[in-house]
Amino acid sequence: MARQSLNRAIFFGGSVDPRDLRLITAGDSDTVRVWSDPRTVLYKLRVVDGPTYALDVDRRGEWIVTAGAGGRARVWQLSRPFAPRFQTNPPHHAPIRDAQITQDGTRMVTTDDSGQIRLWTFPNAVLIDSVDTGLASAPKLEFSVPSGAVLSVYLSDGRLQLYDGRNLRLYRERQISDAGGFSLDLAPDGRRSALGDGNGVITIARAGQCIPSLESPVCFGGYKIWRNTRPDTSGVRLLRVYGYGDSTWSFLADARSFSDPDSIIDRTQPPVDDPEAIPEDIVIAGPHDGVPYFYSITRFDRHFLNGSIFDVYPRSIMESFYKDPGNTEPTAIIPRPTGRAELPLLGEVIVVPNPYERGTVPWDAVGGAHVEFRNLPPVAKIAIHTVAGDQVRVLHHDEDEYGVTRSAESWDLRNGSGDEVAAGIYVYQVTTPSGEVIQGYFAVIH
Repeated sequence: MARQSLNRAIFFGGSVDPRDLRLITAGDSDTVRVWSDPRTVLYKLRVVDGPTYALDVDRRGEWIVTAGAGGRARVWQLSRPFAPRFQTNPPHHAPIRDAQITQDGTRMVTTDDSGQIRLWTFPNAVLIDSVDTGLASAPKLEFSVPSGAVLSVYLSDGRLQLYDGRNLRLYRERQISDAGGFSLDLAPDGRRSALGDGNGVITIARAGQCIPSLESPVCFGGYKIWRNTRPDTSGVRLLRVYGYGDSTWSFLADARSFSDPDSIIDRTQPPVDDPEAIPEDIVIAGPHDGVPYFYSITRFDRHFLNGSIFDVYPRSIMESFYKDPGNTEPTAIIPRPTGRAELPLLGEVIVVPNPYERGTVPWDAVGGAHVEFRNLPPVAKIAIHTVAGDQVRVLHHDEDEYGVTRSAESWDLRNGSGDEVAAGIYVYQVTTPSGEVIQGYFAVIH
């Protein structure tokens, strides 16, 4: 058999056993090989539109993603390696050059020669969102650990971009090199990136750190932002931690900005400069128009004492509630809607029927129990929550399987686990790729 060039070779990432030599290789043929060691082939995966340029394996060593010249990523289950279990749709319009899986195995990202980035669920490969970088070349990609909350993107023109790893919202951008971006590697602690350019220069981008020790027992940790509907600590919610290790803040000139939008959004409770901490996924209801809220910003220092590290607050949450100049009591901030001069893209979105009452809707006998979101734009995301802020289901509205644009999307009144939802009031939020958002309510009656 003629030798072929090797495009990619990776070890199984989750193993800590030095005797574990399992690896995956891909070359110019249509075959990807899985090896138990460098001499023994376990499986051969046939990729119909090879060659394969991108490979990754999940941390548990159960799933493999392959992608390449055909513009489609395929997900293989090693216990059933004879055909891919899932594949991305629609395919990229250019060859895929990189594919990465988050360490927690919930999402993957792909990028192609046209510079497009797409974010997918994993392993079932449902499209979440996409971004065009505007450059006709594939960027370098790295997810942060452990949950992929931040996606680092190093572009061919030398810019480093940081995206939300859950929805591809751009956080920050910085020019690293004028000689182009050629390589990117993220340190395991997520605080340092090694970026290589066309002149052979490697830049270490540091997020900073605050790690107190016996020799230096106190350091500045950062700030925490809290919110409550009354000016006390009972029921106060931690919205955000801004520390040296957090790169997800936006810049306004030399200042950092924080937005608490009038919506229900997914947020990640970030660790405070602790490489061992795992972010806690939480859902917090955003502020609602006309409701007064009190915000507190507390500085915290990190102290080392008797082998442990503690956060110490120079001023308490109560002392740090915002006060208007000259006031001695905390000042409430009341969000209010802004007026619009034209009808928004989502101005006519409705839910039919509203309320939905079981047994009274004629179409239930034909299509099963469901409601419809109507007057939708061609592409939109529909997030459904309880009034308490718990996420029930997310629907992705797009063209149908035949490429036909639709203005309606149905929901079968089941949650993400497939269980029928309870009777009650539900909140829906419709978001367009351009960032327009509308929110409404509907009722379900059993």
